[in-house]
Amino acid sequence: AWYDRQVDQLSMPCESRWVDTSAGRTHLLIAGPPDARPMVVLHGMNMNAAAMTPAIRQFASSRRVYAIDVIGMPGKSAGTRPRRTGSGYPRWLAEVMQALEILEADLVGQSFGGWIILKLAERAPERIRTAVLLDSGGLVPFTWTGQMQAGLAAVRHMAWSNDLTLAGAVSP
Repeated sequence: AWYDRQVDQLSMPCESRWVDTSAGRTHLLIAGPPDARPMVVLHGMNMNAAAMTPAIRQFASSRRVYAIDVIGMPGKSAGTRPRRTGSGYPRWLAEVMQALEILEADLVGQSFGGWIILKLAERAPERIRTAVLLDSGGLVPFTWTGQMQAGLAAVRHMAWSNDLTLAGAVSP
């Protein structure tokens, strides 16, 4: 219900689409002019594409935004969770882009989504026109305390979804 409310609050046309990959079925939200330059948006760990509606709203007036439910996360995509030490996630993202006929895109990734973009840069750099990494994983050492603080901020935002909780969820 939360997911659908976030999409409904976009107040703009937003398509829900499915693509098949070797890791399972993948769901994504698409908004913006069909002929505009593509932007792929990836959410953080244990979130989903609906959590990226502020980015969709911001960029869809001039870009074709593809907000993808990352596999193995609490969105609508397959529950498959590849090992992080392998090439499962970047291979999956390349397959999604291929299914959408996106040869190259600007990619925006928050936290775990940024980590996936970094992994895609290792595996298929030709797919990335530009990359924006927001509080990206893979750049600094992992700490349990940091993960717990970030997780609590994300839960607060999912429960009360307002500007204050959003600021807490995305601030360092």
